[in-house]
Formats: sequence, structure tokens, C-alpha cells
Amino acid sequence: MQKIFNWVKCMSIKKKLIISFFLILTIPGLIIGGVSYQTAKTNFEQQINGRN
Repeated sequence: MQKIFNWVKCMSIKKKLIISFFLILTIPGLIIGGVSYQTAKTNFEQQINGRN
């Protein structure tokens, strides 16, 4: 764990910002994608089974 903290501490501000923005944009996208997938899957299964 200490190795990770040292690695982050030694990074330039540019790299820290790039990683931060990447995580800020990626994590919500994955959550929204997962929820959308589950909703579409449920709706599709209901249509296949003849339920509305």
C-alpha cells in the first residue's frame, strides 16, 4: 500500500489530473451502462414471455 502512495506522490500534476478525470468520467458511465443493460434485459425477457 505504501508503494502505491509513493507512486501517486511522485506523479506529475498532469498525470494526476488525467487519471482523476478519467475515473470521474468512467465510473458513472459504467454505472449508467449497467443499469441500462439490466432494464433492457428485464424488458426484453418480459416481452419474450408475453408479459407487459
